[in-house]
Amino acid sequence: MGDTITGVQFGIANPDDILKRSVVEVTTDKTYQSGQPVANGVFDSRFGVIENGKVCPTCKHTNQYCPGHFGHITLARPVYLYQFFDWIEKLANTICLNCSEVLLEGGIEDSTSTGLAKFKEIREAVNWKKTKLCFSCATPVFKKIVRVLGKAATLEGHPFTEKDEEELPPVPLQAEMVLRAFQRITDTNCDKLGFNHKFSRPEWMICTVLAVPPLTVRPSVVMDDNQRMEDDLTHKLIDILRNNQRLRDKLDKGESAEMIDKYTAMVQYDVATYVDNDIKGLAPAAQRSGRPLRTLKSRFGAKTGRVRGNLMGKRVDFSARSVITPDANIELDELGVPEEIALNLTFPEIVNVYNRDRLMSYVRNGPNKHPGAKSVFLKLDNRMVSLRYVSPDTIDLREGDVVHRHLIDGDSVLFNRQPSLHKASMMSHRVRVLPYSTFRLNVSATRPYNADFDGDKSSSCLQQVAA
Repeated sequence: MGDTITGVQFGIANPDDILKRSVVEVTTDKTYQSGQPVANGVFDSRFGVIENGKVCPTCKHTNQYCPGHFGHITLARPVYLYQFFDWIEKLANTICLNCSEVLLEGGIEDSTSTGLAKFKEIREAVNWKKTKLCFSCATPVFKKIVRVLGKAATLEGHPFTEKDEEELPPVPLQAEMVLRAFQRITDTNCDKLGFNHKFSRPEWMICTVLAVPPLTVRPSVVMDDNQRMEDDLTHKLIDILRNNQRLRDKLDKGESAEMIDKYTAMVQYDVATYVDNDIKGLAPAAQRSGRPLRTLKSRFGAKTGRVRGNLMGKRVDFSARSVITPDANIELDELGVPEEIALNLTFPEIVNVYNRDRLMSYVRNGPNKHPGAKSVFLKLDNRMVSLRYVSPDTIDLREGDVVHRHLIDGDSVLFNRQPSLHKASMMSHRVRVLPYSTFRLNVSATRPYNADFDGDKSSSCLQQVAA
């Protein structure tokens, strides 16, 4: 017996996990040399194979079974992960950046709340607008820490000033400084703040090691003239590699702080737009043509994204979808179905002594004349026969055979209009096959569906088992 799955635990990927999963460290922005992928580049063969006939050197499988493998880029300096930037800003305002204790006199009190609710309680309890000194180490703290508008994931601290004093300039908060402060938070305080120290330590919201996705996530497209069109994620990873190497060179040469901060900001911009290329107030990363790059966030969100478009996007057999229009001449429980749909949807009806003649007439009509049939399962031969390729005149039905006939008047179908807000959003209707291309609905039947006739689309599903 296998293990029983009791739940799914989500967390933040920490640098150690990224390094354990990684099969290659990407260190060069070069892609191909003499037609072969460059080692330790973004197309290193250890990432996996997507071409037919090749074997992955990591898992020894072909592209049919190779899932792809992750790599990593070690950043020269830490940068903020933009997807966690709001939480980094809130936590930085909640703790002392010198000793990493919470800015509460007497420390954090025990609470029955957990997770986000606990963190909100502590945030509301911290009087960060009036707390001038840390209660633990007596170090002066910032009046507020805010993001810098127009820059990619940049924080600055505003010092306290007295009424008669000149206002002090804001202090830029490098990710390296905030990282050290978050690393000093104890596991006990981490849990008390609402985090889970095993799965979501605060310092993991700051990037030191960037995961590089496999080629299956960012495949190249080979054009007719054998030119390769690289994926937008690959373009962005190359930008990160180039600026990261420039920053590393400046650090090795001992360049000025201004120069190092300049290249750190470039890496921060690249990592931020790699995650989200639609940051308010920030110019998006773009191709030479000016087209904005489609990066990670845009691939997950929206109707065409990975979640709604692929993982949750079901394709249902024996279903139809069309615009609905009113028809006062059909019964309340009837649904007018276009003949084009009726020719396509089929119901498996078993042949018996009572329906043989009727089903035989459907078979004679064939797949293109309504009411007809698309295929027949011959029980004696244990095979399915398509009437599209076999002459209906050669078929002689026997009891027990199954005729996959067209949708006909009186059949029962499920009808649904989204959003499905209550169980009456999906009801059964009797079919009436009609000409034209829209579903016809009695006007009095629109209330449960909250439907009107200004272009609403609805779907129907033909059950394959008789009630």
